[in-house]
Amino acid sequence: AEQSARRAGMFVVETPRRQLKDLVLAADTRRQLHGLLTKIKYHRVLYEDFGLAEVDPYGGRAALNLYGPPGTGKSLAAEAIAHELGLGLIRANYAEIESKYVGETAKNIKAAFQKAQEARALLFFDEADSILGRRLSNITQSTDHAVNVSRSVMLMELDRFSGVTVFATNLAANYDTAFIRRILGHLEM
Repeated sequence: AEQSARRAGMFVVETPRRQLKDLVLAADTRRQLHGLLTKIKYHRVLYEDFGLAEVDPYGGRAALNLYGPPGTGKSLAAEAIAHELGLGLIRANYAEIESKYVGETAKNIKAAFQKAQEARALLFFDEADSILGRRLSNITQSTDHAVNVSRSVMLMELDRFSGVTVFATNLAANYDTAFIRRILGHLEM
């Protein structure tokens, strides 16, 4: 229990300060973002207010993927999205989640999703390509196996999570296809 509490303490719920009006976006990108936000809002109404979650408990997730070079406002956009949806924000940076101990990374991923669920916060994964890249088919070391386990846990937790998740990456082409299927929308920054 002590380790579980420590793990949950890794993830702090922030109150988003950035708003959509703070984002400098091309008109087309702004339109796409508004469209995705509308999808998420209606998605949440269907699942929470109309009770679709009782029929389809694993379909309530809403995941977005923001991709583009460094410095294009992906983190800022995640904060503005959380603000727009009236949610807190949990930043889960891969460097903090990854552990040198086998099995710990998967537990940290679970803790991030659990904390976001309990706090009704948007869960933001920065450097997502580090954990959501293609699974390794030629496993030669225990670390390769651990990476695959972490990816599988991420996909399972994403399926169970009824909240909003935003992923950010510089290299979207590296994503595993199983992950791409779970994304509501991709937005190039």
